[in-house]
Amino acid sequence: MYTRQEQQQAAQQTRQRLMVTVIPAAVVFVIAVVLFVIGRLNRSEDMWKLTAALTLAAGVYATFFAGVYVKPMRDYRNHINYMLDGRRRETTGYLIDFSENLSERNGVECHAIMINVGEKDEREDDRLFYYDVKKLPLPFEMGAKVTVTSNDMMVADIREA
Repeated sequence: MYTRQEQQQAAQQTRQRLMVTVIPAAVVFVIAVVLFVIGRLNRSEDMWKLTAALTLAAGVYATFFAGVYVKPMRDYRNHINYMLDGRRRETTGYLIDFSENLSERNGVECHAIMINVGEKDEREDDRLFYYDVKKLPLPFEMGAKVTVTSNDMMVADIREA
């Protein structure tokens, strides 16, 4: 399901988003420092107010964009890294449920899927996994026998058994 190309694209996008966040905030902060020094050299009584406002603006901008713009992409990049390079486990069973509701797992939106690994269809044999929303819909019908390759309950690959 996941490829090295996706991994590289996610890493590149994360770097780009980080630069969009860090560079403007750093420029505003440097301007604030320069204005502070100029204000001190000219013995200005009010320059510190502008300096404080610019420093605050740079901090708020960096904090906001780091949480809203960078973090989701970093979480997805980490998810892809885990799916490709992390410890994986295979589970074979019958697909019994696919939830249309979205849930969040480690910053990644997912659909919950349920696999029954038993022979008698007992509830204690059900296994819960999470399927990435950004991937294609499941190509299997309910009741199909599938093999799920997973990393910490997240589906890294799913195929017909």
